[in-house]
Amino acid sequence: SQRWRLCDFAACDQQGRLLLGGPLPGSIQNVPRAETAAAVVSFENFARVNYVGDCDSVKIVGQRIQAGLQLQPFPMMKNGDLWRRFNESLKGAAPDDKVLSTTRAHKKFSKIQGDEPRRLCYGNTFADFWC
Repeated sequence: SQRWRLCDFAACDQQGRLLLGGPLPGSIQNVPRAETAAAVVSFENFARVNYVGDCDSVKIVGQRIQAGLQLQPFPMMKNGDLWRRFNESLKGAAPDDKVLSTTRAHKKFSKIQGDEPRRLCYGNTFADFWC
């Protein structure tokens, strides 16, 4: 018997309040796609975003697209439907308006140095919780 899995995505502010979220679009239902969807929907819905997630591939691919260094056409890319939307969301935005960065997943707050990294990690932890 085949098992089906459904994923959600979520984006929270630095206080852990849910801003956006919902069921993951498309037939591929996995964590990297959910992380990509959270970044894409954040970029689509807010003019200024400092998106912090715990998926390095979202940061790497997203920054390459931002820099115009896309390696493949969107239909050939994994999650290309989402990356095409990401690219569209960049139109008219200044480089500093839409920022991608990462934090370590599930990091204990007692191990984080400084206030800013703590807030970033906090929002990421709550986004994972909401999913």
